[in-house]
Amino acid sequence: NTRTLFVADRNTLLDQTVAKLAAAGVHDVRVIQADRDDGPPDSRVTVASAQTLRTQGWRDRLPEADLVIWDECHGVVARTYDAVLQRHPRARRLGLTATPTRGDNAPLSAFDDLVVGATIAELTALGHLAPPHVLRPPAGVLRDGQIAIDPVAAYQRHANGQRAAVFCLTVAQAQQYAADFASVRIPAEVVTAATKDRAGIIARFAADRFRVLISVGCLTQGWDDPGCAVAIIARKPEHIGLWLQMCGRVLRPYPGKREGLILDLCGAFWLHGPPDRPIEYSLNGKAISSVVKDSLTQCSTCGSGFLAGPRACPYCAAEIQVRAGQLPRVAGVELVGDHAEPALRREYVVAMTSKRGGHCATCSAAIRSGDEIWWSTVARIARHRNCAARKAA
Repeated sequence: NTRTLFVADRNTLLDQTVAKLAAAGVHDVRVIQADRDDGPPDSRVTVASAQTLRTQGWRDRLPEADLVIWDECHGVVARTYDAVLQRHPRARRLGLTATPTRGDNAPLSAFDDLVVGATIAELTALGHLAPPHVLRPPAGVLRDGQIAIDPVAAYQRHANGQRAAVFCLTVAQAQQYAADFASVRIPAEVVTAATKDRAGIIARFAADRFRVLISVGCLTQGWDDPGCAVAIIARKPEHIGLWLQMCGRVLRPYPGKREGLILDLCGAFWLHGPPDRPIEYSLNGKAISSVVKDSLTQCSTCGSGFLAGPRACPYCAAEIQVRAGQLPRVAGVELVGDHAEPALRREYVVAMTSKRGGHCATCSAAIRSGDEIWWSTVARIARHRNCAARKAA
């Protein structure tokens, strides 16, 4: 007898939720999405699109609710959802997400407590997820904007003919890859935010009408196709939440599926680690701790990546070679006592492309987004890579 409002922000999630409720025997369901308003207004359960509820036409007539369930709830802190949250100030609020973290690191303040039902490693051990298997380039070999190999070559070498999802950054990139797959007679289709027949394309892929589904920003969460076994990461996810979401698309168990194969073309593994590594979650905006780089290793025989520790590769059983220890080199620096000047913190200067505007610490001229700069990690200041004032000096 609880009035429940289930809110999701993807059309695919709405349909999946209605299907899951029906499978559990819950058929008295109202569905609200765009112009669609199906089911009795007094239904005890309403499944609604988050985008629809926040439109002007629905703000004053949102359905009553004692319990509000938010799927992919890491999006709830966005200001655009305030009207929906304020409409049900006394309702109990339950958020569901595999990645309780946001790209802007904002805290998930809409919730009071975080409950980790199970970790990825625990779900894998119980058979609820397929084990992840990551193949990626060696550490430090790629520059910005580079990928290790072409997605078509990656698929031909490693996917073994299985159904695969390719994740791209731009529409032009996705269309080029689709043409490349077609040139070697591997059927592939593209879905983007502007694709009108997205549901039809996804359904044909699930029915095995073609082998490769290429997407731009619309299948990273909420898409559920257990038969898809390979993720080809052709865009570098700077945020760990996006990395985990993309990897998670191929971790659903399926008959005959032994693992979820992740072909990391961008080296994101070295930034975020394997998807099943131990993770600490919180609601304070720093939901997922950063990777300790020394804890990652790569098999020199098969190229697989995993957390350091085992003496043999868990994928090909090759022995992990351990480098022999070396004596430290003598630097010739005298020892000092407490009366000496405090040691300065070592400063690292990094060559990078500016991501935002600012001013050069040397010549005070403007630095624009996209400029090549030197960035000081201690002083946290930027300088032009080819600063005229520095050259004159």
